[in-house]
Amino acid sequence: MIDIDKLTNILNESSVDYADFRIFKQKDFEVALRCESFDIYEHSSKSIICRAMVDGGYGVVSTDNFDMDYVKQMHKLAIKQAKICKSNANLIPINVERGEFEHPIKKELEINEVCGFLRDIEKKIKDLLAQFYTRSELILSYHDLESNFISSEGTYVKECKHLIEMIIYILVKDYAQGYSSKIIGGMGGYEIILQQSWDEIIEGLVKRAKSSSKASSSKFNGEKLKVILDYEGAGAIAHEVAHMLEADIYQRKLFANFNLNDLEIIDDPTLINGYGSFYWDDEGVKSLRKCLISKDGINLLHTRLTAKIGEVAGNAHGITHKPRPMMSNIFIKPSDWKFKEIFEETKYGIFTEGIIRAEIDATNGRIEIIPEIAYLIEGRRITKPIKNFRIIGNIEDLQKIDAISEEYFLRPNVEKGYPISEGGPYIRINGINCY
Repeated sequence: MIDIDKLTNILNESSVDYADFRIFKQKDFEVALRCESFDIYEHSSKSIICRAMVDGGYGVVSTDNFDMDYVKQMHKLAIKQAKICKSNANLIPINVERGEFEHPIKKELEINEVCGFLRDIEKKIKDLLAQFYTRSELILSYHDLESNFISSEGTYVKECKHLIEMIIYILVKDYAQGYSSKIIGGMGGYEIILQQSWDEIIEGLVKRAKSSSKASSSKFNGEKLKVILDYEGAGAIAHEVAHMLEADIYQRKLFANFNLNDLEIIDDPTLINGYGSFYWDDEGVKSLRKCLISKDGINLLHTRLTAKIGEVAGNAHGITHKPRPMMSNIFIKPSDWKFKEIFEETKYGIFTEGIIRAEIDATNGRIEIIPEIAYLIEGRRITKPIKNFRIIGNIEDLQKIDAISEEYFLRPNVEKGYPISEGGPYIRINGINCY
């Protein structure tokens, strides 16, 4: 193991505005049940990252060679890069952090237990689908992450995280081919998987896959309809809007004259068991919950490089590159509607489940959402499934959200290689273009 004191000495001897080292270790373990066969994968890696800032320029060098003489050379190379990239960047002052934090786990993984669990889930899927079953894939992944961070300002923090997620994919054949999928997980051990309501989850996925096989292609051509999104759709909106609120790309004009009523979008890296949670960000800043959008105004995601005096850093992601602002656990804050009430007050419209793709154009605020499946609502009840359905709107359509449920869920995701989670309650948009 590399000597932290020696790294400190290197930093103290550097004639730079700022420098840091990060020692990063990762272990990955995956069990997949596909087509009656188990695939097991294990991998581990470690690296040391040198970053330096000189006259506003930023340099980053990473290596898996832990020889101290080599590390010194890499540190010098980072400084050289910073000098070449001379700029006008500045770091906002922060409190110097020192300490260690390990996110707890309650249950370790055991390979035989995991394989048995996946077999049980597969059997439930087959039993429910009977002759309509075609194929399923069940993939459980576990990651151990350890980070030691030390800076020329005196920060020294160590954080250990444990992430787990399970991906389920079901393929069926009825009138036509249909499918459904889901990802579940969080920060913690095997208990995160075991505590899920698996009977309810599998029944819902089987029902969705069957509906998908019977769905008709969308015939809508831009009609403005009331749309109820499930938590995955709501999370996709929160995720895409959060991109617009990254300080390095934020455009104030797109959020001018907003009247958002009860809508609030939260970024919270402090959530217990949140897949995107962290105690310190990638600049050594302690994590902090932020309300990004509310009737009180707009707040941005910041790093030390983007924040000005009076603004709050703490959303930096960047290990082998210059840190940039990014979300952690992003979600729409729940309200007081019952899920049933939202349907009872929707005489005609659309209900969507799952998410295939969500995109936002940061230049003009255009949002496109493609759910896994949609359902037509007629007379306040679901009448038929729809496939190949799209929602196309604009950031201003957030103002049309007029119902937000009291229950909410988060799902794991990865954004530019970093773990995040996204989600929210069921929401209703009172008029958005449907295709």
